[in-house]
Amino acid sequence: MNYKISAPNINVAQRIGAYSKPAVVRVVDAAYVKWDYSYVDIPEIYAFIAARGGQTLIGGMGSGAIISSNGYIVTNAHVVELTRKSDQDIATAALKQLSYEVAAYYNLPADAVAEYIFSRVAYTGVQKMQKVFLPNNETPYDSDVKSYGAPVGDGKDVAVLKIDGKNLPTIPMGDSDGLQLQEDIWVIGYPAAGDSDVLSTESMLVSSITAGQVSATDKKSSQGSPVIQVSAAATHGNSGGPVINKDGKIVGLLTFRGNTVNGNEVQGFNFAVPSTTVNEYISQAGAKPGLGQIDTL
Repeated sequence: MNYKISAPNINVAQRIGAYSKPAVVRVVDAAYVKWDYSYVDIPEIYAFIAARGGQTLIGGMGSGAIISSNGYIVTNAHVVELTRKSDQDIATAALKQLSYEVAAYYNLPADAVAEYIFSRVAYTGVQKMQKVFLPNNETPYDSDVKSYGAPVGDGKDVAVLKIDGKNLPTIPMGDSDGLQLQEDIWVIGYPAAGDSDVLSTESMLVSSITAGQVSATDKKSSQGSPVIQVSAAATHGNSGGPVINKDGKIVGLLTFRGNTVNGNEVQGFNFAVPSTTVNEYISQAGAKPGLGQIDTL
């Protein structure tokens, strides 16, 4: 399939989307936790767990970008954080989620439900899964973490994954040191806000692109690592998605948003790990970014 377009009147944003979107993937990091709930003696809670097959699905989704035609992918460390935890830690988090779901479903006091469930339910198994979905492809790839930074806080929120692929579309790495204030950038990913209930299942595998500018180039994390502030709209699910410059190159990975105001998200205040930091983890992973055959057609 040839993703390239040759219309003479295409603008920069359209070119960025056409060239880059095929290489932006959806990353799923989750686990099924199987329960022994034989000691649950409240019929409603027993029925709630039984109706869900005696298990709880915990985890989340993020975005990433393919940087080599043989399947190396860059994303955020926090996107793949769950499956790096111990089974016990995952089960504890799943018990908290189960308690919240039961309390919300039956409109019961959350603390009382949690105390009861933690005393009556135990995990019997944890099945971890880390999957990568390519655009418009419902068959996921298994992925392995090849290098891993710090999930939050210190500006090293980077992970490099590997899937078993060949001749995959890619996005080249750029130089974040050359970014200028108010330079145009584009963010591509799979925001949760784009997963409307009225959309088809196939739409879950279609990425969204938003435009913005570089708002600040000289900010740092609390630990002193550089971060880039951008004005492009983004939300949960965009994490790990590429920030792309006018040359179609990755200059950062979206990683966190600004603080909420009165409990509400404020758009236009998003932050990215610069590509100079991302490159550190690419080197650690032994990946060699570069264009594949499909990118040179």
